Amino acid sequence: LAYVIYTSGSTGKPKGVMNIHRGICNTIKYTIGHYNITSEDRILQIISLSFDGSVWEIFSSLISGASLVVAKPDGYKDIDYLIDLIVQEQVTYLTCVPSILRVFLQHPKSKDCHCLKRVIVGGEALSYELNQRFFQQLNCELYNAYGPQK
Repeated sequence: LAYVIYTSGSTGKPKGVMNIHRGICNTIKYTIGHYNITSEDRILQIISLSFDGSVWEIFSSLISGASLVVAKPDGYKDIDYLIDLIVQEQVTYLTCVPSILRVFLQHPKSKDCHCLKRVIVGGEALSYELNQRFFQQLNCELYNAYGPQK
């Protein structure tokens, strides 16, 4: 057993899931290759450590040699702070739920986040409208993904 972590609760109730070493190793190896994460990247860690997305943020950076930029607790709730952190730290990867992405894109300074290469969303439905707005404002890749527990 590597760890026990909770699902996002997208079905209405988060569940504790036991993960084995082999499973997380396979997931992280796939993630690094699929998203082409390198030692030049900077991954923003904003997901609560009690949810599975944090495992992706932390271990993908550690194993690939990328930098892990750790936001202050609940930093994702302050969009000004989040955008300033992304720009200041030259974050290349952002993972969040679509509702945070929606608020992020409504902020005029979101267009300053030229450093972003990839944004990965999960845990909630990604609407067509939000998808379209994303590509109107940002020049980077958008992935709709779900955690390794799904």
